[in-house]
Amino acid sequence: MQPVIPVAPPSGPAMPNAMQSFGGNRNGAGASGLVRVLSNSQIDAIRQKAEVQQNAPEISAMAAYVRRCWEAARNAKQPIYRKLIKSLRQRKGEYEPQKLQQIKTMGGSEVYMNLTKTKCKAAVSWLRDVMLPADDKPWSIKPTPKPSMPPVVEAAIFERVQYEAEMLAQAGIPVGATDVTARLSQIAEAVKNELLNSAKKSAARMEEKIDDQFREGGWYEALEEFIDHIVTFKAAFLRGPIFRRRMRLKWEMFADGSYHPVRSSVIVPEWYSPSPFDIYPSPASKGVNDGYIIERHMLRRGDLVAMRGVPGYSEEAIDAILYEHGQGNLRDWLWEDTERQVLENRERAWLDSPEGLMESLEFSGKIQGKLLLEWGIPKSKVPDPMAEYEGNIWMIGRWVFCAKLNADPLCRRDYFKASFEEIPGAFWGEGVPEAIEDTQAICNAVARALVNNVAIASGPQAEVFEDRIMAGEDITGIRPLKIWQTKSDPTGGGHRAVNFHQPQLVAQHLIRIYSFFSDIADNESGIPKYVYGDANVGGSGRTASGLSMLMSSASKGLKSIVGTIDTKVIAPSVTFQYDWNMQNLPDMSIKGDAQVHAKGSITLIAKEQTQVRRTEFAQMSANPVDLAIMGKEGRANLLREIVKSLDMQANDIIPSPEKLAMQALQELNSIDAPMGQDQEAPANNILPSGARPTDAQTFPNR
Repeated sequence: MQPVIPVAPPSGPAMPNAMQSFGGNRNGAGASGLVRVLSNSQIDAIRQKAEVQQNAPEISAMAAYVRRCWEAARNAKQPIYRKLIKSLRQRKGEYEPQKLQQIKTMGGSEVYMNLTKTKCKAAVSWLRDVMLPADDKPWSIKPTPKPSMPPVVEAAIFERVQYEAEMLAQAGIPVGATDVTARLSQIAEAVKNELLNSAKKSAARMEEKIDDQFREGGWYEALEEFIDHIVTFKAAFLRGPIFRRRMRLKWEMFADGSYHPVRSSVIVPEWYSPSPFDIYPSPASKGVNDGYIIERHMLRRGDLVAMRGVPGYSEEAIDAILYEHGQGNLRDWLWEDTERQVLENRERAWLDSPEGLMESLEFSGKIQGKLLLEWGIPKSKVPDPMAEYEGNIWMIGRWVFCAKLNADPLCRRDYFKASFEEIPGAFWGEGVPEAIEDTQAICNAVARALVNNVAIASGPQAEVFEDRIMAGEDITGIRPLKIWQTKSDPTGGGHRAVNFHQPQLVAQHLIRIYSFFSDIADNESGIPKYVYGDANVGGSGRTASGLSMLMSSASKGLKSIVGTIDTKVIAPSVTFQYDWNMQNLPDMSIKGDAQVHAKGSITLIAKEQTQVRRTEFAQMSANPVDLAIMGKEGRANLLREIVKSLDMQANDIIPSPEKLAMQALQELNSIDAPMGQDQEAPANNILPSGARPTDAQTFPNR
């Protein structure tokens, strides 16, 4: 997990008064250099200033409040944390320590039949095929069906009609109210069509801009990690846009024609998927925007250095942390951390790291205005003491080094959450390991019994009367052609000194039991075997059409999961980025009245069926009558979608709408050129100033 290093512009205003000093650059700090040299007196001055700042009553109260919230959230999450650990261990195919000890005590096989890993891998692959299709996006931006008309445009239409009516009246042509109403409707309809066309172009440009931001900011990589989390754990999270300052390298050409590298610092909106282990919601939370959320970060010294000079961050507090804990090791360990690191193959990663990792708590939640006033926030920022204000606070140990208010117009948080199986009214849901926990345990028990039975029944069991065996005889093993040297039966009954017994092999019965519970795991997880290539499918699954029907039926169980991801993660996260672009980017060509649409469910429901239906429709509509209705542009759009579904570049085969328009204009000019006549302007064009409209141009209903 990468640490969050936001920058000031999208983060909102810093909390004023006591926090006013947060983020100021000090003269002579040398923050831009590779090596920062300070004298002992300067270091002492920094520490003293930081101590004074941290000991301020409002800062101490803020730190105490976050600590209380952290303690409550940590205590409430302890049973959830254990379940997360158990799910991770189950997917890795390891027994719980207590269970493993019991198995070892009884002896026999310790085999683990990892159904969970197979189901999880199949679910991850399935979801990635749907949510991350090749050469496509799981979302789109489309204009609203009925774009709103700005008041300025409505006023211009009214003035236009009024002008035309006055011109006709001066010419002695009477104009009635019905004519005026019809003319208003005619122009309004034409303007709405223009607005819709303009909105389509703006939406397409906005979609291209967000897609570029997502690719640079790692949204698609974060979504891949999110899919892995949602399958394995009780919930998965996507976060962003988190604005980080990154170094970029560009090659610029000089006057002599040579290229030289130019390094620049840019602000990039980035996305990541926080680990469910590091998210601590309020004990009463039902969602990410309910209650508060605390996220644990492991920051390196370089991460803190990058925060210096960013408005909203206390440079003095950051420097005090770096000097006081120069070697790192500033951590508030949870007892489960070591177990988690082992399961994540990161043993001793934090203990042996020379990078100086420091644990940071990030608080995001609503704070009562009364508390903000007590912390020193002026009344101008907190008009209502009883209202709730969304804030963001960072702290390491006892140090509060960042505090700011949420700048989102709706005070939404940049967290998005979903679960593989949602539990109504609960923050945490269930993942695949938890859904098949019981069947996994039964299959393991049957598999252990099977292995033990095969081992026991692989050879005869021997019963030996030791007092009748000759001295020095080896009775620990049996080999071919072995001669047993024994004494006679003292009872005179003629009983053998060595008796053999062949244990019964019940493997077939155990295999049937295993298959039975394995099939139950298919139903409980909603991921049948034939989804991930199991060829042993009976009944209708033996034919291609039958298997297609089974796959379609199995996808119904996945529709709810994909729909949840669409509504709770894809659409909200894209909308969040869209709103930020509308609010902060200066490019007006991408702005318009549009809506975000998630396409995951649509892709799942009708991916193959849609392709077949589109091809059939293209064949049915290949006639002059339908072509006259659809037009070349409509036909091109249909062909473009068919080509896209074949994983081909549509723009290389089907001309763009602009190119089609140019072709149509060239054809029109070639037809009209011999006539030598100018085309009459359309009735809806705005007339030049002072021009007199004709009766045919203005009020056609007369």
